[in-house]
Amino acid sequence: MSATASDIGKYFIRIAKDESWQPNLVDDQRRACLVFAYEQLATAANSGSDLEWTVKRIIAALNTFNDFSISVESQPASVTDTNS
Repeated sequence: MSATASDIGKYFIRIAKDESWQPNLVDDQRRACLVFAYEQLATAANSGSDLEWTVKRIIAALNTFNDFSISVESQPASVTDTNS
């Protein structure tokens, strides 16, 4: 049986609400982690993997990311035209 979009959404919400991996992350880092989580869930669903096991694996991975500094590049406040 393949997973439905509803199944993926249910598991994604569970990951998003799990606070164990979020305490020291800023918004951009949290968003990057959630993109990673969604991509992993979608891949698992498409391959027919057990989503319950996948959620546990994703949360473990996110906790590992939290142990390191996740760097998010930001755009410069202004851009100077060097051709003028």
